[in-house]
Amino acid sequence: MGASREPAAHPTLGRVGRAALTASVISALANVALGSALRNGLGINPSFEPLTPAAVVIFTVAFTLVGGAVFAVMARRGRADAVRRFTIVAAVVAIVSLAAPLSLLGASETQWPGVSPTAAFALMPLHVVAAIVLVVTIRGSFPFEAHGRLRGR
Repeated sequence: MGASREPAAHPTLGRVGRAALTASVISALANVALGSALRNGLGINPSFEPLTPAAVVIFTVAFTLVGGAVFAVMARRGRADAVRRFTIVAAVVAIVSLAAPLSLLGASETQWPGVSPTAAFALMPLHVVAAIVLVVTIRGSFPFEAHGRLRGR
């Protein structure tokens, strides 16, 4: 006897909040592991603050929750294609966010202790990971809205 499939519930604030919290925890854990691996593997100066675990967690969680809030606003507008539109917005924002690490390329040690081109470039994958985790979590949490129909149908 097969399980019945019911349409996914409308993206309520609670459901969006849970998805954003889930994405923030997953992306923070992934980014701490990735940041530590990059710091150690590439020999980045430990005094480079943006790659410390605390900084990685704070910024990853904060900006992932902001992304969740953006999706909540988009979904509240009642558009059937909110997930698709959010995916596009998130991709654009992720690309634009890479300007922040690139801006460190001209920074000096007095401005940012431990900064180097390697350290600046090492921040970029963390932006991409957070964006991918958030988009995948939102799309997985709202499959009906993402595709205009239930997955598997």
